[in-house]
Amino acid sequence: MPDGSQPEPVWEAFVLTHFWPGNDREATRAAAAAHFAGPIALAEEGMVVSLG
Repeated sequence: MPDGSQPEPVWEAFVLTHFWPGNDREATRAAAAAHFAGPIALAEEGMVVSLG
C-alpha cells in the first residue's frame, strides 16, 4: 500500500505446491508462516483441494 499499511488478508488457507527435489518442505512452510498466519498445507502428489 502506498502509505505502508498492510492490506487485510483475504485467504483462509495457503497450499504450497511444486517443490524441487531435495527441497526442505518444512523450512519452506516456516518461511511462508512468517508472512501468513493461517493454515499452511504442503501439497502431495494426487492431493485434491476443494475450493468454495
